[in-house]
Amino acid sequence: MNWNRIGAFVVVAAGLGTPAWAGELDPLGRMIGNWVTKGTWDDPSKGGIRVENEWALDGRMVKGQSYLITEKGEQLVYESVFAWHPGKKKIAFQSYSTWGDFYDGVCETKGDGLELTWTGFAADKATEYRETLAFPSADSYVWTVFEKKNDKWAEIKKSTFERAGHADAGAGKAAFERIKTLAGTWHGKAGEGDGNQDAVVEYKISAANNVVMETLFPGSNHEMISMYYLVGDELVMTHYCAMGNQPHMRFDARASKPDTLVFAFDGGTNFDPKKDAHIHCGQIRFVGSDRIESRWNHWGGGSDQGSMGFSMTRKER
Repeated sequence: MNWNRIGAFVVVAAGLGTPAWAGELDPLGRMIGNWVTKGTWDDPSKGGIRVENEWALDGRMVKGQSYLITEKGEQLVYESVFAWHPGKKKIAFQSYSTWGDFYDGVCETKGDGLELTWTGFAADKATEYRETLAFPSADSYVWTVFEKKNDKWAEIKKSTFERAGHADAGAGKAAFERIKTLAGTWHGKAGEGDGNQDAVVEYKISAANNVVMETLFPGSNHEMISMYYLVGDELVMTHYCAMGNQPHMRFDARASKPDTLVFAFDGGTNFDPKKDAHIHCGQIRFVGSDRIESRWNHWGGGSDQGSMGFSMTRKER
């Protein structure tokens, strides 16, 4: 069985909140959020899966995206759309894979959970699947997939998803692996707004693969260092600033997107965040394998005073 050909609906969501009009799609509301599980479809001991669902069209539609998490980062593998079908009187959905397969089915409430039945079309072959989502809590669900074989349903996959940001979600580890892919020397522009001065940034993996050291403006009189590392399953960063302080940030899984890692303020040393100038938060956007854009907000007097932007291209690995 090729696991890459099923699981189109293992839910991960980017958007949160209640739509203005949910109507017949109310049962899908519990799926809205950002969810992750350990292991991939092919190997439960490696990587993970992230699924994204968000309201669209003022609550008349739910859009979903599913990603494989590997040491190379996240790879989009499915995109799905859920909407009310007035003819079938059911929630209908369609899903598309990055390798060209197509899935068509319906979603219904079963007990305290959801049941999805669909047909997968791969080349000239059609296969019937059934999927159940059981919700033991508001922040987790058990995903089980069955394939119809000889007119009987056979369980082929089962996994537990947890809302990102909750215990053992694994998003921090995946983000750290993404940071590791930056290893090398980068050249570009930096400055207020979109950046206006030449800049060099170096990324080095150190401490037996447990730390990524980012050096900004190496060799200059305003050289600075940021250290990325894991505390348990959480990705954190400490910035050693030329101002003489050390802001601390944590990876924000809920605010992040597949191509953008967001870091939120989490205290620090040698400054009073209510009044002193400091780097407060930021984000790194992966534009391509050898191009990134980052933005770091600086605060003073207890409020945002603007941002420093970097637009960088890798020159050496």
